[in-house]
Amino acid sequence: MSRYKNLLRLPALFLLVWVLQTDGWNVIPVAYAQGADTAAETFMNTMTYLAGFLITVMNLMMWVLFELLDILLNPTFIFDLQNGKDGALLGMLHEIWQLMRDLVNVIFAVLLIVGAIITIVKANMETVKQYRVKFILAVVLVNFSWFVPRVIIDVSQILTYTIYQIPNGLVNPATGATLACQVPVTNAAGVTANQPCKIVSNAKFLDDTKDIVNGTNTKDNSQGWKCPLPGLVCYQEQNYNAFAGTSKGTINGLIVNHARLSILAQANSPAAAGAADPNKSEVRELLTFLMRLILVLVIHIALFFPMLALVIALFIRIPILWVTMAFMPLAFLGFVIGDKMGEMDTMKKIWSRFLGAAFLPALAAIPLAIGFVMVNAGATIPAPLGIAGKSIPLLSGVKDIWQLLWMFIAIFIMWTELFPILKKDELIGKFTAPIEQYGAGLGKFALKAPLAAPILPAPGGGTEKVSPLQLLKRLDPRALNADLDADGRFGGKTADADSHAREVLKKNRVEVQNKIENVTKVDVNLDDRANAQKFVNDIAAKLKDIQEIRDDKNVSMLSNEALVRNALTEGTAIGLKEEDKKKLEKALKTLGK
Repeated sequence: MSRYKNLLRLPALFLLVWVLQTDGWNVIPVAYAQGADTAAETFMNTMTYLAGFLITVMNLMMWVLFELLDILLNPTFIFDLQNGKDGALLGMLHEIWQLMRDLVNVIFAVLLIVGAIITIVKANMETVKQYRVKFILAVVLVNFSWFVPRVIIDVSQILTYTIYQIPNGLVNPATGATLACQVPVTNAAGVTANQPCKIVSNAKFLDDTKDIVNGTNTKDNSQGWKCPLPGLVCYQEQNYNAFAGTSKGTINGLIVNHARLSILAQANSPAAAGAADPNKSEVRELLTFLMRLILVLVIHIALFFPMLALVIALFIRIPILWVTMAFMPLAFLGFVIGDKMGEMDTMKKIWSRFLGAAFLPALAAIPLAIGFVMVNAGATIPAPLGIAGKSIPLLSGVKDIWQLLWMFIAIFIMWTELFPILKKDELIGKFTAPIEQYGAGLGKFALKAPLAAPILPAPGGGTEKVSPLQLLKRLDPRALNADLDADGRFGGKTADADSHAREVLKKNRVEVQNKIENVTKVDVNLDDRANAQKFVNDIAAKLKDIQEIRDDKNVSMLSNEALVRNALTEGTAIGLKEEDKKKLEKALKTLGK
């Protein structure tokens, strides 16, 4: 059921954005639209600050991850190759391998002697016949176990390169030439045109960005620099063609261009001519800005966490390759002995793990390359008549639903295809699975957060407001069906929440009385609206902390003022002191002015 609830949250978010953008349905009554409620404005300002902080951090980290990807996919770095020759690292690994090879050869010699003795004593050749083929093959493989892994790694590199060449095989039927990487971009004048993809070839962070002035690196006079987060990150762009058929070209094409990473740090309204700060006195404008901000945050989450998982997986891959190559002779000991080694089966722990690590870049390249082919081909196709020209100004540089659709497809491919591949290896999966879970949890929070803004009048009257999410919960079909099943009519369990609340309050009167007295014992000026609001909120918070009230969604859905009003109505039955009832009455009267 949670899966379907999550699927409904995104349309609900878009619906809310559309309604606010078009002033449709008069969702926010005029009386409430004149100025943001203090609590609502504080909530939205806090959410804006929090979302902006997370977006900035993730956008910065994405550029760092791009730099790390280039390093971690480079065999020169992984094996410390120097001018085409083995470096100190490979030399050390080779020494360990030689020690393991000699040790395994000694073990094989001992096994050969033991086998000969058993054959002589038992006069039975069955044991020898059972193992002789494996034994001879293992002796050969042990002595070639340094050469074979290096050949496999070379094969993996070639396979990875071949997969990244897939996009170059897509031909434009009109020209017969390779379909170039293009992305539709809408300029400030509202004109949309396909532009060649740009590849991030270099990046600078933090203090190093001070050298970038007006797109030029003052140290080496290199051109083409942009700073999406000034003072934090700057990157240099080059034409896609120079990197076509490489991991850099495909990953950049998919994420930087089609998923619009280079402009995602801008959460401005495209219709506001670049105005980044909305008029916070208007609920509609502030909430619309917040919706855009949250959408950008969700997109960042969907891009950042798969990339983070991929980088961590490739980082873990390096020591796996080192260890398995150095101890590869032990793998073929398990090849001879087989399942009798039990949990210590070295074929599974060394050979299988080595193969998984060696071919990880190739496996990860498959969804990236195929996804890039689909998105690049689809994004350059004119929008179908049904949605052509349908403007949806949510993101800078993304004008219509067609562009937004292909942007989401690029993100969908990243999220749904990379994680299953990264979790295939048990060891790597232990690190990447929590990243997926954390990202999914943060994404759910980001989708629900805008709907939690207290902007709508609360049931039961009063000046307090509730969030759309609270009201949507009251329309839960399961609860409505439960009402019909229980009473055979509408208005069963959920219709008279006030009446039900009074019953629950009376049932828990001792605890209710104590909770209220804990607040009323502090003298405050209840003629002051702010004090009265805090007084009512404090009492309601304590009442909602009572187990039965907290568990009863009909009661907990009531506004704070409605809940306190019900407590006052049943004051005598609950056993409230007269002075406490007077304080409740005075606070509610102040809020009702």
